[in-house]
Amino acid sequence: MRGQAAVFERGIRPALAWASLLILAAAEISRLPLGALPQRLAGARHLPATHNTTRVNQAAVWFDPAYAPFLEAVRQHTPASATVVLVAPEKMELYLYTAVYVLAPRRVVGEADVGSASYIAIYGPAPRSGLADGKAIPGGMLATR
Repeated sequence: MRGQAAVFERGIRPALAWASLLILAAAEISRLPLGALPQRLAGARHLPATHNTTRVNQAAVWFDPAYAPFLEAVRQHTPASATVVLVAPEKMELYLYTAVYVLAPRRVVGEADVGSASYIAIYGPAPRSGLADGKAIPGGMLATR
């Protein structure tokens, strides 16, 4: 008799726990405005096209605070579909990785792929020889090819 009681207790406790969880979930779901869900999903399709980031997050460029205004200027002066060559200090790949993240959806490439780009963003005070002249932006220069 004692063995049967232990089996019954093991079976009833998990069943009660699951039943309680289902009741709680049903109560929470009943409070959601499910009727408005199709309208919300239809409106969400337009969010990526209308969203515009206005400022570069300073935390993303902790390694060089002057790099944030440069990336913001590049972002403002290039279309979202552009390919941008980034000329930055080669000693840290962090410059390129940060630019790829901040300038998305633009395609950011290194100096080796200069032929595939429509813009050249040069970070730093001294432009390198052989690159096109462009307009001055905070922290560097932006040239159009």
